[in-house]
Amino acid sequence: MRRPKPEGCGSFPSKDQFNSIHEKLVDKWTDLRAHLRGKPLYFASMRDEDDLMTVSYLRDTAQLAGIPTAHLFIRDIGWNQQTGTFRDLEDKPIASLFALYPWEWLLRDMPEPILSTYSQMDWIEPI
Repeated sequence: MRRPKPEGCGSFPSKDQFNSIHEKLVDKWTDLRAHLRGKPLYFASMRDEDDLMTVSYLRDTAQLAGIPTAHLFIRDIGWNQQTGTFRDLEDKPIASLFALYPWEWLLRDMPEPILSTYSQMDWIEPI
C-alpha cells in the first residue's frame, strides 16, 4: 500500500531519496504476482545472517503483495533427476525461485539442472 508523502518532506519534497523503496518493492511484486509459474515463491539464501535478513525482508514485501512464499537455504534445494525439477525439503517442485546467490556460483555448482530448467521455471535474481 502506497503511503502519501508528508507535506514539506525535507529540503527537496519532490525528490524520493529512497524513502519509498518499501512501497516500490511491494508494487513490483504485485506486478509480478500474475506472471509467476508456481506458488509459493521460494526465497533462497545462504545461511549467513546478512543474506537471511535481506531475503526475509524481500520475502515480507512479496507477502504484502499477496504472494505466498517459502524460504529455503541454497544447500537445501533438491534436484529430482527423473522429473528434471528442483524440489523443496518436502519434495514439492519449485516453479518460482528468488535466489540471493550469484549466477556464476549457481552455474558452477549445478550447471546442467540450471540450464535445463531455465525456460520452465521463474528464476528471479536481484541486480
